[in-house]
Amino acid sequence: RSFTQGRLYGFIGEKHCGKATLLKLLGQVLLPDADCQIFVPPHLRILHVSREAKITNQPLLKNVTFDQSMERVGGIERVRFICEATGFQPKLLDELEQQECIAGVAQQSWVDHMSMTDYARLNLARALVQNPECLVMHMPFQAFTA
Repeated sequence: RSFTQGRLYGFIGEKHCGKATLLKLLGQVLLPDADCQIFVPPHLRILHVSREAKITNQPLLKNVTFDQSMERVGGIERVRFICEATGFQPKLLDELEQQECIAGVAQQSWVDHMSMTDYARLNLARALVQNPECLVMHMPFQAFTA
């Protein structure tokens, strides 16, 4: 089966039947076995987003952009727009432009105020900021359920 560009696809099925593995194969997190028939064009920029958001010991902006240049991610205005659109709280939005470091260590007071939903928002914002051609997400909205 092939996937048409510009479409949204979802995989459903029983627990432990291989959905997450398939997504990791498509997202190139796992390498396929020799007999696997999954082909991903090498020119396609794919980003795999897991359920867990990893936090680095850096300011929030660098955690959102993975330390990419502002030019590469479309500027601070685009990053801020994406963070607002994903639901960042005003206090976190204010942290985007804070670059405080003391003795080379980033001050991460913003981490102390984040909920599990905020971590999910951070993960989603990171994915959108990177602007991949193909976005592979495993349970991206699980933290948003009531």
